[in-house]
Amino acid sequence: MEAVGDITPNYAILKPSMLRMIKRRLEDKGFTVKVIFLMRDPVERIWSLARMKKRNMNEARQQDFDEIKYISTKVSKNFAIVKSSYEYTIQNLEKVFNQQDIYYGFYETLFSEASFEKIQKFLGISLNKFDTEQVFNASPKTTDIPAETNQDLVERFESTYKFMLSRFGQSMKEIWQGYDLLDNPQA
Repeated sequence: MEAVGDITPNYAILKPSMLRMIKRRLEDKGFTVKVIFLMRDPVERIWSLARMKKRNMNEARQQDFDEIKYISTKVSKNFAIVKSSYEYTIQNLEKVFNQQDIYYGFYETLFSEASFEKIQKFLGISLNKFDTEQVFNASPKTTDIPAETNQDLVERFESTYKFMLSRFGQSMKEIWQGYDLLDNPQA
C-alpha cells in the first residue's frame, strides 16, 4: 500500500463545507482519506511563526525586525490566531471525518518512538524510520518572550487551553507551558 500526504497550517482554518469537498474529491479519485492534525502550544506556535518570518527576510530587513513587537501587535490581530485556536479545527474536522480517520498529535511529542508507532498504526502502513534528533525547518530562539507578552498570549488562548485540557487530559499540562500561566497568573 502506498500513501501520499499534503500539509499546510492553512488547512486548520477550513470550514466543514470545504473539508467535505476535499474529502469527496479525494475519495472520488480512489483515495482513503485520513487526517493527521498536529498541534503545538499556541504561544510557541505564534513565536515560531515570528522567528520564521524573520528567518525568511533578507539580512538588512532582519536587522530591523522585532519578533516581540510582531507577536504583540501584528500576530494578535490576524489569522495566525485562528490557526492556533484548535478547538474550532477539531470541531470542524469531526463534522466531516469519522473519529477513526482522525489522528491528533502534538509537536512537543512528535519526534519520539511512541509517536512514530502511533502514526504508523493509525495509517496502517509501514513508515520509514526517521532520526528523532534531526529537526527540520527550525527557527532558533534568540531571546525569550517577555513575561507580560507571554501572559497576554496565554490569556488570549485561554479557551483553547481549556478545550485541549478537557479533550486530551492532564498530559497537556506536561507538554504545553501555557497551563502554568493559567494556573498561576503573574501579578
